Amino acid sequence: MNRAGATTTPSINAPLRRFEGDHFVVGIAYLLTTFEVSTPPHQEAGTWKMVVDGVELTRTHQSPLQRNRNGVPARHSE
Repeated sequence: MNRAGATTTPSINAPLRRFEGDHFVVGIAYLLTTFEVSTPPHQEAGTWKMVVDGVELTRTHQSPLQRNRNGVPARHSE
């Protein structure tokens, strides 16, 4: 996912700890952070989008496990 209009891409590499309603918590031990999902994942014109912590995120590639509109497994190429 990419932040709309972002020139840098912040990242966090930590395990998902739990879901709290639509929100999710990631972290290790007592170093936890909650991501607030105000708009859950949805498609707009074939592109997946969501809003997390007030920032619109757009999916930049499709997972190899995803299927296309015809139900055929999609291939991921890098």
